[in-house]
Amino acid sequence: MSHILMQGLNWIALTPREPVTVTLTGERVMFINPEVAPEAAQELRWLWSALGTATRTQACAVFYRRQRMMQAGPAPAGCATPVPPDLSGICAQVMASGTANYFANVSLYPGRFEFFTFMPANSQALIVQPLGTEGVLVAACGTQRGFTTADQRWLALVAQKLDSTLDACVSSPPWRE
Repeated sequence: MSHILMQGLNWIALTPREPVTVTLTGERVMFINPEVAPEAAQELRWLWSALGTATRTQACAVFYRRQRMMQAGPAPAGCATPVPPDLSGICAQVMASGTANYFANVSLYPGRFEFFTFMPANSQALIVQPLGTEGVLVAACGTQRGFTTADQRWLALVAQKLDSTLDACVSSPPWRE
């Protein structure tokens, strides 16, 4: 009869940490660019409703052809205007590459400050989704790792439809210096 001696083996029960969840701060905004065609405005309202229903999105901004098309949810003061912030950095890279970027824990990303001109400063997770090469949709949530892979795929499909609608309805504004 053999005896098996196990030394140093400990049973450890791991309990995953709950993700940080906050209520996003800022003034409540529901802005749709008044110059957008009625069918595009209707689709932007649907987008906001669908994001709030199907995902954990609490704030959203849509920029297209150098204009703010929509800003909804909590936002820093002054976001209810057609004038967009400087969309250099990550937003420009996303538009150029055509590939979305997901920040599951915004607080760990050193470039997070570029989003805080139009998204709540306490955003916990962000998705930056291209709208073709001329626009970007940014969705924020108050929960770290708050967007699932399914949310990201769904948002990519919705963005394709929104890009098609905006492309048909939005003309390019004259370049402002």
